[in-house]
This record gives sequence, C-alpha cells and structure tokens, in this order.
Amino acid sequence: MEVINGYAVLYYRYAGPEAGRTVRSQTDSREFDVRNPLNRASVAQELESVLHSSSFRSSRRCHDFLKYVVEQTLDGSSESIKERSIAMAVFGRPGDYEPAADSIVRVKASEVRKKLAEYYGAHASPRVRIELQPGNYVPSFVPVTPASRRRAPLLPVAGVAAAAILGLLLWLLLGHHRTLVDEVWEPLMVKDRQVLLTLPSPTIELVAQGRTVTMEQYFVGEGAAYGAALFAGLMGARHQAFQVKVGREASFVDLRRQPAILLGAYSSPLTLDLTKGLRFHFRPVFGDLTGTAILDSKDPSRSWAEPESGRPSSDIRESYSMAVRLIDSGSGQPLIIAAGITARGTHTATEFLTSEKALASFTRHAGRAWIGKNFQVVLHSEVHDQVPGPPEVLAWQIW
Repeated sequence: MEVINGYAVLYYRYAGPEAGRTVRSQTDSREFDVRNPLNRASVAQELESVLHSSSFRSSRRCHDFLKYVVEQTLDGSSESIKERSIAMAVFGRPGDYEPAADSIVRVKASEVRKKLAEYYGAHASPRVRIELQPGNYVPSFVPVTPASRRRAPLLPVAGVAAAAILGLLLWLLLGHHRTLVDEVWEPLMVKDRQVLLTLPSPTIELVAQGRTVTMEQYFVGEGAAYGAALFAGLMGARHQAFQVKVGREASFVDLRRQPAILLGAYSSPLTLDLTKGLRFHFRPVFGDLTGTAILDSKDPSRSWAEPESGRPSSDIRESYSMAVRLIDSGSGQPLIIAAGITARGTHTATEFLTSEKALASFTRHAGRAWIGKNFQVVLHSEVHDQVPGPPEVLAWQIW
C-alpha cells in the first residue's frame, strides 16, 4: 500500500479456495527467457487460459489490455509498451493522447492486476504465472515449481483411536476456548464459500499542469485500506476464502450471492443504502460534506458529528463511526459494516470488530445479548497526530 494525496493506493493478493491445501506452489525468482520457443509457447498457452477465465471474460477492456502487453512482450517489443501506446492500440485514443488528462490506462492496469490475483487465487498453479507489477506495464513471466508433498505418517488403528479419545478428554477437561471475535464473525465464516470484501473508491480531483483531473476507481481511503488488511488477516487465520471488489465493481447483486463486508460510509453508496433503515444511520448528504453525522431515529435530539468535518484531515481531533452486523440483512446474506464519518472513523470501526479488548468492553456495557443477533454500535475515538485512539462505545442497538 502507498499513500498518494491522502488516499491509500492498495495492492492486494487474493486468498482463494486453494489456500491451505497440502500441495502448494513456489515461485522461482527467475523469469522465463521468452527467446526459448518452448518457454514462449508455455506463456502463450497460459495467456489463453487466463483470457478464457471468468475473471477476464467479464471485462473486454482488461482482456484486450493483457493480450496486447503479453503478445508485444513475446514478440520482443516490450520497449514499446508505454502508457501512450497502450491507450492508442487498446483503447482507441488519438495520437495526441495526454496521460495527465486521461487515466484509462492506469485504471485498467490496476483492474488487470486484481483480476490476475483473483485468477491465480482460484486456480491450480500452472508452469508459468503472468504477472503485472505495480507501476509497470510490461508483464513478467515467472516459472512455478510444485513443492514436494508432505505425507502424514501412518498410525495403527488403535493409536488413532487412542489419540482421538485423548483429544476428546482434553476438550472436555479444558473446554473449547471461543473468543468474542469468533462470535462476531461466525455467521460469515462459511466453508466452501467466499466472503466478499468491498472497498470504497472515492472520486477525487487532482490538479495536474493547471488542469483538474477527476480520478475514479483508482484510490482507496486509508481507513478502508487499514480495515481490508485487518479483515484479510482475520479471514486468512481462519482459512476463510474471500474476494475483494473496489468501488463500482461491487453491487447489491453481489451481496445477494455471498456473505459480505462493507467498508466506508459516505464513499460507499451500499453502506448508506443498507443502514438508512436502522436506528443509527448516517445523515443523507447532498453536496454539503460539513453536514455529515450519525443520527438516532428513536431520539432525534441525539446525534454525533465531527466538529472538524470538512477541514484538513490533519486537524481532526476525534472521530465517530458505526460497527454493524446483520445476520440476515436486506440482501438475505450475513453482512458486516465498518463505517466512519471520515477515514479515521472507519479505522476505529474495523479495530473494534477485530479487537478482543474492544469487544470485551462492549460486552461489559451490553452484556452478551448480542451473541447470535444483529447489532449496531456507535463508536468514538480521539485522534492524535492523525491516528485514532482505542474505540469507545457510545450507543448500541441489539435485535
């Protein structure tokens, strides 16, 4: 992850259903020498497999982008692969194409990287992987060698039975230790299903060479990037497969198909839509970011707003956010939402949902009535040097 103009540009690796298997693949640090006809044939064959996958069939532009850069490299013309040449050859841009004013190549390159990560996360490792490193449009071809299989030692039947009985006795004597974090996330942890992790992509404007350039589908807020890292680590530790979608890639249709996590509030239309009917909800905003707040529909006199909202992020001294779990949401699938009025608040909400200490504090206030039920929690944290402090529980609703 890197931070550009206050936003985090996030690159991630997909954790697919292959994760956790006994046989893994190891990537050799050397690249294929494509001057070798056999190697070139292997890359061409792998390209065909990738382009015919569901990841690339759904996006013609990503399909054409990858096909162009790989074939140019195989033909020995990698030196000619530049942003301008891709824009003209793949996207039909004119000869006076100006990269500073049109981000199509950078945006699609980011999408191609994500689709490659998705493809290799869901498919068995081939002889060669096609990679497109951040900041580079020339693909690399990396040979893959299968790791040796590890065979478990064979035990006599009596020994297996004795071990099973001993394990059961230990489980009964010591008890199964179940954490509060486990209780929060259990509805989403479904074997043989992927959890959808959605990251908002704010639309921002950059001034380049005296011109204002609108950037979409390129940046991810720092709070959402922090949350994605926490949630990915949590699911990886529990061997839960997941996929990531950014910005407009995620839709309500996706939420109907699988359990999901939503990050962000005002940068996420899905969050605003799915929380508007809850007791605590974000105030609708129409072009006035200074009006951002969390409202209580049962007590209209109560609301939480950041006094510094609308000012530079370095001036923010406190943040407010919501952590929500809907076991049966409006989509029909379990859903977790971590959303703040600003990025600092989203950071706080993600920490609350993954922290045993923070959840224990909530349990001391609300008891254990939230176990197995829907809940939403309003949180506050003080911000020091742009870093949120520990989450503080302000209000909650359990049903």
